[in-house]
This record gives sequence, structure tokens and C-alpha cells, in this order.
Amino acid sequence: DENFFENVFSSLIEGIAVVSGEMKILAGNLAFQELFRQSLDALLEKSVDELFPHHPEIAAMARESFESAAAFCDKEATIFIKDSLTEFPVVLSISPYFSNEDIPSGALILCRDARFQKEVENSVRQSDSVLSLSVLALGMAHEIRNPLGGIRGSAQLLRDELPDKEQKEYLDVVVKEADRIDRMIR
Repeated sequence: DENFFENVFSSLIEGIAVVSGEMKILAGNLAFQELFRQSLDALLEKSVDELFPHHPEIAAMARESFESAAAFCDKEATIFIKDSLTEFPVVLSISPYFSNEDIPSGALILCRDARFQKEVENSVRQSDSVLSLSVLALGMAHEIRNPLGGIRGSAQLLRDELPDKEQKEYLDVVVKEADRIDRMIR
């Protein structure tokens, strides 16, 4: 039933475009139109190169898909919206589409908005950086605390051995400052 497939095509939440053998847009669902912020009439007959001007490899993949029935998955690209001068990441899958014969009639480009995925990846990367810094800080604190304990202990022993009260006061300062550093790195 023709309406069934038309309804499925228009109901997809990911953008999908049908591309001719000449690499021109023949059809696109509503999600595809929303990604490019253009109506279907504005998109029709545009070339793949026009839609992805910074990614000539996409047209090459679509052409290869048409000519040799090759399929490509998870190709990262960006969509540039001229009106708002913004760009955002997308992930594409490209595959041939066939008419009634076993010969490709063109290509299908499935286009998924990857903004959320990139935000999650950046958050994970930042979390990894914070974790790495925490591990580094703990290691440094341990490495500082060990010699600091030696300095403190030696100052206490030396203080107990000295008869001069003024020299003992200097060593009390060393012990107090060692204790202060120890509190800071805990």
C-alpha cells in the first residue's frame, strides 16, 4: 500500500532524503526539512554538495552507493544553516535505493541530529578530566605527606636535643608549618 510507506517515511524522527543518480534531492521527510530549516520545495533538486558544502565526501559516498550499491554508516558531518549562521553535528548513513529492478535508482541519506550525543561525549570527557586531576592530586598529596612527616619528625627530635630556647622556638615554627601543610593537602 503506497500510503503505508508514505506514512512511515513521513513519521520517521530522523531525516531521510531520496537522492537521484545525478545527486539531486528527489524527496525528503519532515525531519529532513526541519534539520535543514527548509521546505521540501526549497530542498528539491538541490545537490548533495549544496547541502553539505564542507563535506564533499558525502556526495562521493552517495555516488558510490548509487553506482555500486555500497552502504555507509555513521559518517559524521555538519549541517550549516545560512539564515542563522549556525552549524551543528549530524551522523549520516547512506545506502542505495532500488526501484523494481535490482539496479540502484539512487541513494538514501539518513540524517540524525548529533547535538545531544556530542554534549554527552563532552560531559564524559570533562568528567574523565576531573577524575584524572583528582587521581593526580591524591598522588601528589601522598608524595608531599611522606617527606613532610620526615621533616616534622626530625624537627621534633632536634628540638628535644637543643638546650637553647630560641632555637627550640624556630623548630616549633617548622613543626607548626608542617602541620599546616599537612592539613591543607588532606
